[in-house]
Amino acid sequence: QLRHAATSSVVVQFLPAALSGFLPRHPHLRLDLRETTSRDAGAALRDGSVDLALMDLLHLPAGCEHRPWQEDRLCAVLPRGHALLAQAPKRLPFAALLGHDLVGLDPGTALHAAMRGAAEAAGQELRLRVKVYSFEAVALLVGAGLGLSVLPS
Repeated sequence: QLRHAATSSVVVQFLPAALSGFLPRHPHLRLDLRETTSRDAGAALRDGSVDLALMDLLHLPAGCEHRPWQEDRLCAVLPRGHALLAQAPKRLPFAALLGHDLVGLDPGTALHAAMRGAAEAAGQELRLRVKVYSFEAVALLVGAGLGLSVLPS
């Protein structure tokens, strides 16, 4: 049995394809997969409740070994008809979102940390209007016009 923690981003983007090839070759392996935030994955590594974590490096506990595996590709999420869509180049810089209300994720997620860091680098704060706990909730709230966001592509 492998006790494994992975962020939601890893679970939705990478694990289905990786596991569909790996698990059939290892029929006796049982995977206890915990979908969680990077912060909680790091804590689980630290306390020994998981054997492996797929997460960002910002939350990696000291003394843990790590290997690069995948890289998130992020995209801006805007409601249909938003003004930024009409004037936006193919690659919209994150700073263009900072003057707007945002829909964000739990502060323990790598995505929240990345958004906060990018805002700080631009000398601004995140204007979080709504904080939720899933990618689906972010997309639905953005679609309802409650703010803009960033999600894994």
